[in-house]
Amino acid sequence: MGVTVLALSVVHCTEAIAAATGSEPVLAALMAIGIDAGMVMAELGEVAAPGNADVRLWSRRIVWTSVVTSMLLNAYGFTMHAGSAVQMVGGVTLGVMIPALVLMMGRLAAYLARV
Repeated sequence: MGVTVLALSVVHCTEAIAAATGSEPVLAALMAIGIDAGMVMAELGEVAAPGNADVRLWSRRIVWTSVVTSMLLNAYGFTMHAGSAVQMVGGVTLGVMIPALVLMMGRLAAYLARV
């Protein structure tokens, strides 16, 4: 389930990066993967090394930078083709929810893997 939401996020982030920067789709996709996969990897790092203050500090910085960036890109990706105010609100709402879901599902999976 988390992989599906992560894939959706990567697609929207790719579209938003390409539209906002004029970047080639392949390069935009690599950046989108870096943002979203980096969030997941940093989250796993924090869960895997709970006693390491340096890992915790940098993991949290990466996670929250990635989450906010992904939220903005997903919201932009969802609303790029909106034709009404209702669609804009729906796009922003879903755009913010997707990275939050990826973060929560990733954390849950990491905790379950430790059990």
